[in-house]
Amino acid sequence: MKRTSSIPLARAVAHGSVGYMLAAMLLACGSTNSLPLSDGGAGGSVAGAGDAPASGGSLAGGAGSSGSGGLENGGMPSAGAPEAGAPSSESSRFLSRLSLGSDFGCGISQTGSVACWGTPLVGNAAITPPPGSFVSLASGNDATCGLTSTGSPECWGNLDGSGAAPVPAGLVGSSVSVGTSQQCIIVARTGQLACWGAPQAIMGTPPMGTFSQVSVGHRFACALTVDGELACWGNNYFGQATPPAGKFLEVVTGAYHACALGSDNTAQCWGLGDASMPTDGGVGATGDGDTETWGQAIPPTGKKFKRLATGFLSSCGILESGDIECWGAGTSSSDCKSAATCGQAVAQSGPFVDFALGYTNGCGILTNGKIKCWGSNTGGRSTPPAEFQ
Repeated sequence: MKRTSSIPLARAVAHGSVGYMLAAMLLACGSTNSLPLSDGGAGGSVAGAGDAPASGGSLAGGAGSSGSGGLENGGMPSAGAPEAGAPSSESSRFLSRLSLGSDFGCGISQTGSVACWGTPLVGNAAITPPPGSFVSLASGNDATCGLTSTGSPECWGNLDGSGAAPVPAGLVGSSVSVGTSQQCIIVARTGQLACWGAPQAIMGTPPMGTFSQVSVGHRFACALTVDGELACWGNNYFGQATPPAGKFLEVVTGAYHACALGSDNTAQCWGLGDASMPTDGGVGATGDGDTETWGQAIPPTGKKFKRLATGFLSSCGILESGDIECWGAGTSSSDCKSAATCGQAVAQSGPFVDFALGYTNGCGILTNGKIKCWGSNTGGRSTPPAEFQ
């Protein structure tokens, strides 16, 4: 396989992101479909109308991060309201949740409404959220899903390209995540996994069990059990579906790697870009095409984190101080001629309460409820509405 030293920015500008091209590849496999769900059956169950969602939610940014998003970040620390002393009126001017796609971002205001910004890949659907009150968000390449205040999932954006539609009827969830062409949710009443989207987007079937959080990457996903253990399934070319043992507080997925926050608040990562692979920007076969290995799965040692987020080829965490430390692609903020120089992995001064990573940028919510973005601003992806800045 041919080796190169960087990802041409043309991939991100002309096509939105590498993840978009991957989505197109998957879309060629077939149209979207719904996963048949039965109460207690494999893959999830339909929750009754009276089920209430668990606290928290999934924020998956980027190609399945922070979530992330998804971002990202069920079962995860709450971003909370602005600290004491922050303005209590005009609460719609402050964000409580955040997610980033490849070329756009979305946030939930303190009133529960959603605002989005940037330039979507197809039309303007990715930045036109539905009305209503939401408690969590998760964005993929060009689509976003959110959980309403009743736990019902709603999705918008390039639904065909991201496989975000149709959402199976009757679902009530506690955690949702958007991948390249498939989405997953934790069913609130049972804690089981339910996934939908493009056929075979995630290889294999979701594991059985009771889960508190889920995060979807590119053709693989990971979930956190209520006991704090990790379960992953799908494409394991780089070991991204082989999580470490132990107890964890959250899990986030990039395109081909994943990171989890240990019970001791240290970060563990695995998959593409870990210590067993080149970290000089070399290209390796992914089973889906070429991608880069920038050390996005090699977290710093001896550091304690509050939250984690993953982008396409980068990872970051909020330190106990509230500052953000990062690793992987984008640790330079020079002229942005390649993904490695767009600055999405440049350390940021906080203090932050939540954040998400996209393909070549990042955004975080400060303790005063305002938002700070960094990295590439192509298409306005790092320029949220003025009232949030």
